[in-house]
Amino acid sequence: MNILFLKSDSNLSAKIESLLTIGKYDFVTADSFETAGNILDSGTIINLVISDLENSDNTAYDFAIYVRNSELHTSLPVLICTEVNSNPLIDKCQKFKFLTVFRNSLTEKSLQDAISIMLGDRDKTVLLVDDEAMVRDVLKTVIEREGYNVLEAVSGNNALSVLNENHVHLILSDLKMPSMSGDELLKIVKASHPEIPFYLISGFMGECTNDSLAKLGVDGLIAKPFSFAEIISSVRQGLAETYTAVGAQV
Repeated sequence: MNILFLKSDSNLSAKIESLLTIGKYDFVTADSFETAGNILDSGTIINLVISDLENSDNTAYDFAIYVRNSELHTSLPVLICTEVNSNPLIDKCQKFKFLTVFRNSLTEKSLQDAISIMLGDRDKTVLLVDDEAMVRDVLKTVIEREGYNVLEAVSGNNALSVLNENHVHLILSDLKMPSMSGDELLKIVKASHPEIPFYLISGFMGECTNDSLAKLGVDGLIAKPFSFAEIISSVRQGLAETYTAVGAQV
């Protein structure tokens, strides 16, 4: 798990950095909006953003808005910390999906609990369907680095067998496969498991964007060549859950 910590010169920021170090989290620090944005947009896989609301220029709030408005990072969990209940930005922060404000005295355990809540969907399972082993291996590595469980299928029929024997939360499938294509698999899956998000990957986006796939219920389309950030963004979006503010419960 990789954490991007947007720090300030406040005492709380120093405490957060100390607690992250004590907890042996993998984290990278940024001391400005620009630096944090460059890290986020560099292709580095970031699982969580933590920032300090108690800075003087609203950088934490502004950066959270930047994340929410970013096409690739809109579902990235953001944890904004404050020990001051009277900050006027608290109510604004809590209106945003995946944005959690911590209001109480920060301790090692309470920060750990807050991080666990923000990453609460990381025990979910993604089913990868592709007839090319190299593609599956690459995607499996990238998605597992996010903390998700990954199952693999070499064909549409194999995917249906895996689906019948396991609890799957999201399917990521190639479009062009022998025997059963991705859109054929999509149709079968949505007929029996309409609740499972289904994303198709294809180098033939002209076919992917037609109305027939939309009618079949495809949840997202990823064009080849894709970036790792696009894959992670799609998985996050598909598995998105709304986390309410932690508040006094943490």
